[in-house]
Amino acid sequence: MADNESEWPAQSQGAQYPGDNWQAAPAGSAPADDGPPTAAQVADIVGFELGLFSSQVYDAHAGWLAADGATGGVLRLANQEYYPGINDVLGADPTGAAFNPASMTLFSAWSTNSNASAAQQAIAAGEALFDL
Repeated sequence: MADNESEWPAQSQGAQYPGDNWQAAPAGSAPADDGPPTAAQVADIVGFELGLFSSQVYDAHAGWLAADGATGGVLRLANQEYYPGINDVLGADPTGAAFNPASMTLFSAWSTNSNASAAQQAIAAGEALFDL
């Protein structure tokens, strides 16, 4: 992997998400290759990586993570807006949106639900820690 950004000219030139290319450019180049990937190839790699996600849908103690008012799981994640810098605490959100200190709300219903299990309440309490 390159230690010096200048070793990979395609790295930050015209990148949609500056900083993401550092991983894609060196990963696409091996000794048998014809050199580092082109800027278009790096953009394709970064675009592919930004489209990947996974999600837990069930917990052995809390049950389904989209039950009892919670909105966890893969369907919510698949539709969740995301871009690098979203909800930046220092105000650097690329859209100019203000920081929202209470942005983690997937499991907030479990914090006020008197029927929530201890495991569900623990998950809600853990989520609240991210909002501090």
